[in-house]
Amino acid sequence: MKANFIAQLALAAVASPVCRALLHLRPRALLPPKRHHAVLGPEAATRRPNLPRRALQPSSPEDVAKALSIVITNACSFAIKGGGHSREVNDSNAPGGVTIDTVRMRKVVPDMDDKTIVTLGAGHNLGSTLTALSSLNLSFPVGRVSSIGLGGFLLGGGQGDLGGKLGFAMDNVLEYEIVLANGTITTACPTTNADLYWALRGGGGNNFGIVTAFTLRAVPETPIWAATTRFPDNQTAAVTEELDNLVTASGADPNVNFYTDYRIAPATGEFVYTVQQRYLNATVAPAAYDGLNAVPYLSRTGNLTSPNFASDVAYGVRHIFVSLSWHSSPAMLQRAASIFKTEALKVQNVSGLTAGMDSQPITLSALRIAQERSGNAFGLSSDKAILENLITIAWANAADDAAMYAFADAWLAQTEAASRELGVFVPYRYMNHAFRSRQDVLGSYGEENLARLRSVQRAVDPKGVFTSKGLCTGYWKLL
Repeated sequence: MKANFIAQLALAAVASPVCRALLHLRPRALLPPKRHHAVLGPEAATRRPNLPRRALQPSSPEDVAKALSIVITNACSFAIKGGGHSREVNDSNAPGGVTIDTVRMRKVVPDMDDKTIVTLGAGHNLGSTLTALSSLNLSFPVGRVSSIGLGGFLLGGGQGDLGGKLGFAMDNVLEYEIVLANGTITTACPTTNADLYWALRGGGGNNFGIVTAFTLRAVPETPIWAATTRFPDNQTAAVTEELDNLVTASGADPNVNFYTDYRIAPATGEFVYTVQQRYLNATVAPAAYDGLNAVPYLSRTGNLTSPNFASDVAYGVRHIFVSLSWHSSPAMLQRAASIFKTEALKVQNVSGLTAGMDSQPITLSALRIAQERSGNAFGLSSDKAILENLITIAWANAADDAAMYAFADAWLAQTEAASRELGVFVPYRYMNHAFRSRQDVLGSYGEENLARLRSVQRAVDPKGVFTSKGLCTGYWKLL
């Protein structure tokens, strides 16, 4: 494997004179952009001139340290790729530079003493994470899309079906293994590099170094109740009332969790409200959902199942995510849905259109868990539940870019204004769902937390390699 890694670096050096020093290492996965672009993410495929010269696939933290030393010494721009779902230039690849792709770093190391603790390499995606955990009869609060990279998911916070009981995914990370800009391979946990440990819990993956492994606190894999109910658009008001009741119920019963999707069918212009109902134990048809189940619906399925499931979603190569949060309110959710409907109908005939508005609660129990486990960078109080909301928009052709960006901008501006008007506005923006060119995620954490994050960044990266003026300029930057 070492010889293969060095061969990759040699290939990168030949193609990129500024990185010629890479020739002295032996790599394996330096792939030319055409051969590799399918795993570089949407922005690479959409904007071909932004492909990296080469993509490097290290298999160990030592490989990462060597490659990092060489690209920094030679002032070569680089990017870090996990799952490749980041949507903007420089996030998952470095135009004309080197992409450090973590895909070969997929170790699975159970703890010898505590069977609920496991260390996973940063190259896993959520699908391979679930496969690894299921083989150990364990579960973890991962997200719902299997191709999402584990690294970006955890470093942005991480929300999933088990969040009511276990909190954010990052609140279940016991230790990070990370390669710093100076080539040091170190760890961060509550007792070692505690400030860095705090900063990595929501401070983003491209600010402090390259994380190569995560040690997780998992739980035994036990069945949960999972149901999917589709409601007609004329029941939206009733559905939002019941969702608010569920948010309230989740404060007393952390087994209650849900995820919703309000979506247009472009061919007909009709909208359907889908609710993914979760109850985090083996209770069949839990009473907590009686109110929602009484609302007239189009279809319903439900069964006991493992919590270890995720599906893949084909977003296409042109897509936008936008994140907004507010305190749960039926009136606010109805306003957001109405704005979404109005704007979606304006672009109904755009080729390849898919568009949905999704919502999920950040429950009181999740907020309390964050406080109990060393805190995190988000700056969220634990006194009132929050609804985190996302619109996803995808389309086929460059000719429609302006219209689709206008769609996103209109929903963002009008919905935020409505949340302020109704007194439910929450500044927090979920990094994994936000629109980097439009939203200030790190600023939404509050001035005190932002200042602390910047202090940690300067301490571990004094030369500014992982800043907006450095060599790794993509994703959400502190400086």
